[in-house]
Amino acid sequence: MSTQTQASIAGLQYPSRLRRVVLAIWITLLVLNLGEYALAWMRALYALVLVPFNLPYLAFLDPQQNPLAVLLTAHLGLFVALIAARALVFLTPQVSLWGKGILFETWLGKRFIEYAKIRALYSIEFKTNGRFIVWVDAAPGLPLQNFLASLIFGKWFGGGFWLTSDLAGFDQIIATIVARMKTQLGEKDFAARFHEDGPSWLLKMIFAPRAAIADTVSLYVIPLTRRDAAWQAASASASLALPLAIAALIHWQMPWGALTLPLFAFFEFPLAALFLAAIPMESTRRMEFDDAWRVYPLTQLPRWIIAFAFTALVIAGAPLFVFLLALAPALALGCYWVIQLTKAWFELAFSNALLGAIFSAIYQLLMYAAFIALLAR
Repeated sequence: MSTQTQASIAGLQYPSRLRRVVLAIWITLLVLNLGEYALAWMRALYALVLVPFNLPYLAFLDPQQNPLAVLLTAHLGLFVALIAARALVFLTPQVSLWGKGILFETWLGKRFIEYAKIRALYSIEFKTNGRFIVWVDAAPGLPLQNFLASLIFGKWFGGGFWLTSDLAGFDQIIATIVARMKTQLGEKDFAARFHEDGPSWLLKMIFAPRAAIADTVSLYVIPLTRRDAAWQAASASASLALPLAIAALIHWQMPWGALTLPLFAFFEFPLAALFLAAIPMESTRRMEFDDAWRVYPLTQLPRWIIAFAFTALVIAGAPLFVFLLALAPALALGCYWVIQLTKAWFELAFSNALLGAIFSAIYQLLMYAAFIALLAR
């Protein structure tokens, strides 16, 4: 066999529990969307033959709008669902090392990336548990993974793929990639393209939120600048634009919600900072506006989890009442880390720290109400 067709290491996989979770998510997403797709066709056909064949009226088959518009929405929704499912399944692919590159295999297709196409490596280590996340900047890459990398690193990546230390044979894969890059680029150029960083604040708030909050309040100098806070506030504010934009695409409408809601969401941050600086707390430690402005946006970075969950609901074609049910956990997540921040900063009991989240709860309730009102359907 040639070096291109012979695998040196084959069949490396992520843990079965992680693969089962990803499998359940993308299959559920496709099944729900296919159900909506089939129902759309049934409604369109029913509208077409209802009068000519004098059929009995069935309310659940009434399209309630132009059948052509219903079919357009159904096809766009299925198209987006297939893209999302393919992106999800490539989060836990089976990985094999070949002579000229890396082969990624999934239920929904394969992708081969040559070593020669790799441009840079970005490594993040979680010192608390010794786990690694490595972003391999390459062209082409795996579906949509560059968007997530761009969000986490705060810089645009044209393509690439994730590797985490959960993957069996992780060390062997990284060693092979590093060796190939050194051979192609030389030691000096490789050193310029290999970047080692600690976890971003977004990753900390997703995977180790208590430690992230503790880091901001236990030091004499807050390790966040005003510029950091502004970027975090902008990131959290823009998160809900994702499901709004996807919904507008599926329903073939102008994404007015995606353009306007982030601005409304952004005003939460200076107003919440004013509230935290003004509330009377039985504590010897005060929170000035500048302190609150720098630490409050950190508590809202997990809003991206909510945004991705809402996006999945949009793609699955979830009815309105499901979004209404989702408001409770969304509000709980948005307020819980504000309470934890208040508790840690003022050294209060949890019950006494609830006061710190009152403004957040009210403002976010209004924000999510606006989100549902602006959601295309």
